[in-house]
Amino acid sequence: MLKKYWIPLFFSIFFISCFPFQQKESQDAASAGMKEIKKGSAWYNRGCYYRSLNSFIKANELFSGEDAAAGVAMSLNNMGNSYRAVGNFNKAEAFLKEAYQTYSDIKDYQGMLQVLSNTASLLIENGKKPEALKIIKSADKISEDNSIIFTPLLNIKAAVMIKEKQYNKAEQMLNIALQQAEESASEYAAANFLLAEIMIKKKEYNSALQSLDTALAIDKANGFYKGMAEDLEKIAKVKSAIGKKKEAVFFLKRSVKIYALIGKEKKCLKLISLIESLAKETGTDTTITKHLIDKWLKKEMIENSCE
Repeated sequence: MLKKYWIPLFFSIFFISCFPFQQKESQDAASAGMKEIKKGSAWYNRGCYYRSLNSFIKANELFSGEDAAAGVAMSLNNMGNSYRAVGNFNKAEAFLKEAYQTYSDIKDYQGMLQVLSNTASLLIENGKKPEALKIIKSADKISEDNSIIFTPLLNIKAAVMIKEKQYNKAEQMLNIALQQAEESASEYAAANFLLAEIMIKKKEYNSALQSLDTALAIDKANGFYKGMAEDLEKIAKVKSAIGKKKEAVFFLKRSVKIYALIGKEKKCLKLISLIESLAKETGTDTTITKHLIDKWLKKEMIENSCE
């Protein structure tokens, strides 16, 4: 009965570009444009998607003015991800397509793989699995032809395998991703989050909690609010499964507050319903939590994190 409230697999698997250029371009353009990219990435991590979009648009203008093709592609990818985050999937797909074309024109294979990974996630999230699988196949070919192990792509493939209940294959894929990714990187957090999903399916709850603790620590360090909310929510699922329902409420209350602060009203309403159900079983008082959530969803906070 509670299952419908737990989060889908693909929410956090989107990647903002912020890696160095692979070609010589104007240092001024790189400096000014990258400043906006970093600013936009920070807004994105805090759930301020319209603010992030504005920064990425400004970065795109700066890079375009200096004819810095790699920067143009990077900003287009990020604009696509911001449009996805605000629910404009058509624009998201269009900007990702243009980003891919630009990376392709300059033969930036790592950039191409990043955009294809984001596009595959977008398509799967929108129920277009056949199209997504074609994108993944194209990405695999680029990866193999250029001897690139791209961890976000491994995560996407593992997520598909999990949905198809190929848990052992997915676990092997994620272990490779964990070996390749930097331990502070978002893709390392994503791999741990997905690995936890497999552990939950196998009822290996202690291992699931270890992976989720790792993902949460990374998302906290990176200031990734939505990732933190998802990690906390998934931890609550595990706590509930092992009968620690009072602890589950504790983690859900932390999760729903973050969702409220980043304006995810539908998610908040679902979680509040779940919290109330568990609170009745455990005798937990949720009055203040509901009061705060109501205020924050109405933007009645002392300091808005997006201003």
